[in-house]
Amino acid sequence: MNGNKGPRLLAHERQKDLEEASPAAQTPTVPNARVQKNGFVADIVISNHESAPQIFHYVIQHEGSTEIVHWGQELSFQRALESIEQYLAQFNAKKA
Repeated sequence: MNGNKGPRLLAHERQKDLEEASPAAQTPTVPNARVQKNGFVADIVISNHESAPQIFHYVIQHEGSTEIVHWGQELSFQRALESIEQYLAQFNAKKA
């Protein structure tokens, strides 16, 4: 696996997936995504408060660690992915 090809989306749970689940399986969960690259893992969690716009929170950690190395929030899923990629790009530059 080449780590220079961009982030790898590991999981993504959409609202449609939640709606199609059986009533017994439906629990109040927050849609999310997980990205893995260069020994880091980043989780994106979407806040779905009806009275406010969606906010995409992201947390970046070393794989296997509970320590947060960077976190932030964006107004779109795409911008959250771009922010993660921008943060992780500095580690590609150090390897070169």
